Amino acid sequence: MRDGAGDGRASWLWSACLLPFLVLVVARWRQLPSITEGDYAQYYLHATALLQGRPYGDIGYIYTQYNPWLGPPTQPPGWPLTLVPLLAAVGPNMFAIKLLLVFMGVFLLVLAGMRIASSNGRAAAGAAVLMTGVALEAMNASHSAISDLGFCAFAWAVILAADRPGAWTAKRIALVTMLGLGVLSYRTAGAALIPAMLLFAVVRREGWRPVVPVVIWVLAGVVVLLKFRVGVTVLSAIPTSMDGVLFSVKASARTYGVQGVSELLLYPFPWRLANIAYHAAALPLLGWGLARSLWRERRTLMTSFFVVYVVMLIVVPVREERYLWPVMPIMALGFFDGLRALLALRLPTAAAERATLASCGVLATAAMCVVLLRPPRETLFQHPEVRALFARIAALPRTPTPRVVFVNPHVLTWETGVAAMPSFHATTTQAMAEMRRRRITHVVLGDLGVAPRLDSVLRRAVADSVQAFSPLYRDSVFQLFALRAPDTVGAAPVSNGTERAGAAR
Repeated sequence: MRDGAGDGRASWLWSACLLPFLVLVVARWRQLPSITEGDYAQYYLHATALLQGRPYGDIGYIYTQYNPWLGPPTQPPGWPLTLVPLLAAVGPNMFAIKLLLVFMGVFLLVLAGMRIASSNGRAAAGAAVLMTGVALEAMNASHSAISDLGFCAFAWAVILAADRPGAWTAKRIALVTMLGLGVLSYRTAGAALIPAMLLFAVVRREGWRPVVPVVIWVLAGVVVLLKFRVGVTVLSAIPTSMDGVLFSVKASARTYGVQGVSELLLYPFPWRLANIAYHAAALPLLGWGLARSLWRERRTLMTSFFVVYVVMLIVVPVREERYLWPVMPIMALGFFDGLRALLALRLPTAAAERATLASCGVLATAAMCVVLLRPPRETLFQHPEVRALFARIAALPRTPTPRVVFVNPHVLTWETGVAAMPSFHATTTQAMAEMRRRRITHVVLGDLGVAPRLDSVLRRAVADSVQAFSPLYRDSVFQLFALRAPDTVGAAPVSNGTERAGAAR
């Protein structure tokens, strides 16, 4: 590694740069998934199916094409397979699972730091670790048992292994291949690694050897798709018209270019206007430095992966800020490069580098303090109405098999054992036809403000087809209706008294 990255001073630097991330983890240890999160429950369901010897897709999730953004019907098996030993040993113990998540976060930061240090020096690596670590935990990376941290760690392991100097020996090919299988098994977005490796092989001019892992990845991907029926349900929604493409680009720019980049740049001030001013000043530096970094590293897998992955984020019509996590260390390197170049206009190179690292340390520390002052996030189970609703659904008769529409179907199924479908957007006619086709037996109105547009669809369907629904339960937030069988619609609804008790509350 450049400038002695493996000596004692480097070890001290790594520990210091990881410290803000670890402080945030410990201080917010009891933080639970937010009210909108549900992917963690789907991973639990997959892992439980594997543990119990059931089909991988037997998780009770009822997919609907009217809401393809929630899903897919089955997630890639890498993270569920990782969870299986934990669930077998201690069950869904969040303490143990959180330890695993934190380990993956540290592993990601160390791998990214090692790779950046190898060609950019310890100061650049330290800045990238500082800013990325605080940004990840500010975005609650370790608070939900999702696959992203493991995905990122595997991706950086591949980048580190591929970008090492030296010949592509059989041992190196095997290592890159195995690590790449980890990337592909954790998230479908890992498919970006395939064109990235091909691009790397072209620009690196290493011959056919870097292509060997790609061939194995493609073959393994086909086997996984056939074995686990992993679905990529949003591909059909990729825009093809010019208007659709422009809308997608604008939406991606807003999600990643504004919100995602702002998260990486951190929020070091407790005042909104101060953060806006800081981001406005820092963004040009990040762009300038990122261009410099990518050009300097143009023949590396790190750059090839960044380019391909960012293009994929722009094209695919599913957008969340956390999808930017794999490339955040590269963006942090860009910010370091831009700020260092600016300071080097007045300072000697070594002094500018030290000043830049110190500046990133101050930003990370200030942002850490701001995060610690935030109130805890609202969680689903803070609401007694949610617990009461789930208890009522868990007690539903099992004949006929209950199938429920709810805004967060994965969590409902994990907590109650009842199959569930998400709320969706459609006309009343389409909604009724879809619920009949999916053999839905019950519908929940009310969403705690999570998806009011989708909730309004169900409310309209119930209001327009009132004879098809029997009220079963009601509280201050939720209403539970039974969807009557088609041959009983028009008959007098049968009451079990629950709706009167709920209304009286």
